[in-house]
Amino acid sequence: MLQKFCLLLITGCLFFFAHAQTKTINAVRVQTAPKLDGKLDDAVWQNVSAATDFIIKNPTFGNASVQRT
Repeated sequence: MLQKFCLLLITGCLFFFAHAQTKTINAVRVQTAPKLDGKLDDAVWQNVSAATDFIIKNPTFGNASVQRT
């Protein structure tokens, strides 16, 4: 019984991870650190890409986030 449970658990994990999406974002090296004040008016922010396409975990895992991050 334990062997069947373990096999089922492993199969479920493999199925989940096989269908997970891989997200990437590029890091940009800067000469001057930006001021972390919640404002995007520093010059350093003009040369970076925004991180988008976040998904939510609750209440329904995998749905697109409705909040801008």
